[in-house]
Amino acid sequence: MVRYVLSIGGFDPSGGAGVLADAKTFEAHGLMGLAVVSANTIQTEDSFARCEWVPHGFMEAQLLALLARYPVGAVKFGILESTGVLARLRGLVEQRRPGIPAVVDPVLRATASDAPLGGGGGGEYLQALQPGDLLTPNAIEYKILFGDEAPGSVASRSGLSLLLKGGHAQRADDGMVCDTLHTPSGTMDFRIARAEGDKHGTGCVLSSAIAARLARGEDLATACRGAQAYVGAYLRSEGGRLGRHYQ
Repeated sequence: MVRYVLSIGGFDPSGGAGVLADAKTFEAHGLMGLAVVSANTIQTEDSFARCEWVPHGFMEAQLLALLARYPVGAVKFGILESTGVLARLRGLVEQRRPGIPAVVDPVLRATASDAPLGGGGGGEYLQALQPGDLLTPNAIEYKILFGDEAPGSVASRSGLSLLLKGGHAQRADDGMVCDTLHTPSGTMDFRIARAEGDKHGTGCVLSSAIAARLARGEDLATACRGAQAYVGAYLRSEGGRLGRHYQ
């Protein structure tokens, strides 16, 4: 049986991030990847020059065509112009595929240039999403969105889950990376040996790997743990800052 998973995000011509990286990740997990492009960018693995947003009506038409034709098992959201666009697209997905797992990677700025991109405040993200959706911020993104509020508190009051990524945090003395999953029912840590090296698009790869595993029927905790291991292998792969997805 062919399983489908959908990415809604930006086009990175280097292939290291955005929907091209997502498609590679989906393929590596044995799924058929679909994509709606939200933005065209001029970037490489080590530079970012420009972002142009795709018209909203065109994005919606792409999305509706895919949902009408394919039994999509999960959806991953990447860079979007605003939380208003996120709310609109998430609502359309829910109408056509009620209860579908959704993973949201809140891309707030380009890592290569620190240039601000789309997004919105934390409250706007919570209003745009459905209970049970997963948000995957790193520590910096979480601080921008929710300030000093505890992640467990955000999860409890919103019905969402948050995977707080530890890869960009200060290096731990024990050489481990810890990602923490906060759900309305509790907290779980996932620890893995820190991989040396630096790859472009690791946030995209992590969130799309989670979406792929959810589409395969894994529970959220298992999907997060497996995706963390996948990113670890991606970081250890050859290819400079553009990693390899065959594992």
